[in-house]
Amino acid sequence: MPYGTYDPIDLIERVERRIGGDTVTALVSMLGRLGTLDLLVQALGLDGVSTQGAPTRKVLVMGASMVPVDKLRSITRKAGFDQDWFEYRLDYEKLDRRSVGRLRNSSYSAVIVGPMHHSVEGRGDASSAIQRMKDHPESYPPVIEARDSNGLKITNNTFREALKELDELFAA
Repeated sequence: MPYGTYDPIDLIERVERRIGGDTVTALVSMLGRLGTLDLLVQALGLDGVSTQGAPTRKVLVMGASMVPVDKLRSITRKAGFDQDWFEYRLDYEKLDRRSVGRLRNSSYSAVIVGPMHHSVEGRGDASSAIQRMKDHPESYPPVIEARDSNGLKITNNTFREALKELDELFAA
């Protein structure tokens, strides 16, 4: 389970005291998403890391959707996922062009993406925000594309397929 029973803020502070550097936040974020924080805690001998406020899995569903949020929630429930894991940002016009940059070193376990703006802040040399996230897995949560033969699209079927990929990701 990503982050397990560890409070990431407490853990980051304790790891920084041990190894310092600017990469600590990225390291703890990545290990939390992968569910391997136990290895770091054991390796550094950080017994007694606080378990208060430990986050559960968080999945962001982001992009223009052909399906209302209530229907997506129903699909996730039928697929056996905890409804509290999911956050939805589905209005293309309301998607903030900085949304992707905010995902850097975030606590999201994964992002399911549909159609979104290509021109976003912080995409660097990448052709799109999605490509930026895929090119930098050390900084961004895993990306699952809701895609059919015509491209990115959040529909009942593409969302079900994305949830299958999410299940495989969490099982790994």
